[in-house]
Amino acid sequence: MNRILIVLFWLPALAACGQAAVDTISLWNYQLENRSRTEKDKSIALITFWRTRPINDSVYIARHQESWTPQISFSVYPLSDSVHCKEQNSRIKSSSTCLGPDIGGDMYRVGSFILLNREICLSCLAYSSKQDFCRPVINKLMSAIDNKNVKTLKDLEAQLGVKKGDRYK
Repeated sequence: MNRILIVLFWLPALAACGQAAVDTISLWNYQLENRSRTEKDKSIALITFWRTRPINDSVYIARHQESWTPQISFSVYPLSDSVHCKEQNSRIKSSSTCLGPDIGGDMYRVGSFILLNREICLSCLAYSSKQDFCRPVINKLMSAIDNKNVKTLKDLEAQLGVKKGDRYK
């Protein structure tokens, strides 16, 4: 009986988690940097998504004396490296000292590629509102991609749905 009550108590909380607010897509950019594969790093590119306008998060500002700009990066692998990516994903998640939505290791299959976030801890959750600014945007972008038509990195870029930018400027 107690187990049923616990499950019923958590159902509204679980439902709320599935409906994360999506930030304004037009406020996000991406940058794709090609890489040379090495024995140690088998990725072929790095793609970074970032918000172009900082978030006025009072807790973050108090801690860091600056506004907060959410961002998330993914190493890009050929689909043939899926076993390696799954191993890395497991390693990242198990070694993270972060909790809940701050844990990295997100992974997406996009056409002929796998995108793997290799960060142990993310900077996507606003301290004040507890809103995840990255994942809902990335989920929306990835779900809009026609995987059958992504065979090259150029194909991937053509379907991203956000502007290309330079995060170093």
